[in-house]
Amino acid sequence: MKKYLIISTLIIFTKTMSQVKEITEKFNLPKDWILVIDEFEKIDFITTEGYQIVQPVYDIIYGFGDIKEDWMRVQIYNSEGIIDKEGNIIIEPKYDFIEKFGKYGNKIALISKNGLYGFINFKGEEIVEPIYKEIPSNLSFKTN
Repeated sequence: MKKYLIISTLIIFTKTMSQVKEITEKFNLPKDWILVIDEFEKIDFITTEGYQIVQPVYDIIYGFGDIKEDWMRVQIYNSEGIIDKEGNIIIEPKYDFIEKFGKYGNKIALISKNGLYGFINFKGEEIVEPIYKEIPSNLSFKTN
C-alpha cells in the first residue's frame, strides 16, 4: 500500500481534526478511515496510519448506508458504482444512477444507464437489464 503524507493532504481538505471526525461520521466511514482529496481533486481513503485503502479515482462519494448499510455509492466521470467497507468494488461505475434498496422491493434497487432503467439485486448483480424507458413508481417486487 502507498503511504501518504497525511498532514499536507489534510491541510488541503480540512483544517482541524474535529472536521476530519465530522466528515468521517457524515459519510459513516469505518473508524480508521480518513477521506482525503488528492492534487487532482479525486477522493481517496486512507487509514489513520496513512495507508491507502482505495485508489484516488472518485469524483463524488455518497457515504456508507446511502444505498445499503455496508456499501457506498461512488461516482467517476458521471458514472456511479458501489464499493464496500474494505474498499472492494462491488459494482463498477457504469450507471447513470443507482437508487437505494427498498423502493421496489427489499432486496432490489433501480439502476439507470443511458437513460434506460433496470434493477440490481442485494449482491450487486444486474437482474433486469437497463432496457426500459419507464418503470412505474408503484411497481413492487416480492423478494425472499
